[in-house]
Amino acid sequence: MKMLYPTIESLVFVGKNLSDEDKEDTWYFQFASSYGRVGSFLKTKKGDRRAVLATKRDLGEIFDLDELTAKLKAAAKRRRSSRK
Repeated sequence: MKMLYPTIESLVFVGKNLSDEDKEDTWYFQFASSYGRVGSFLKTKKGDRRAVLATKRDLGEIFDLDELTAKLKAAAKRRRSSRK
């Protein structure tokens, strides 16, 4: 069943292939709340430095604003349809 109520986490892109241990192309994102408080984890050693790493296969679950808008509209349509 398609998701009726998507969960949204805001992420900030901080770089690609940042580690010598990356075995394939890897995109690095930081939670926006952390980025807003302490800046890029690449430039600071303090604060919440958790990263979201995504390979090409994972990028399908990370959306820009236009894609997110379309996904949210589709979820709203599914919710309306499920009530009938």
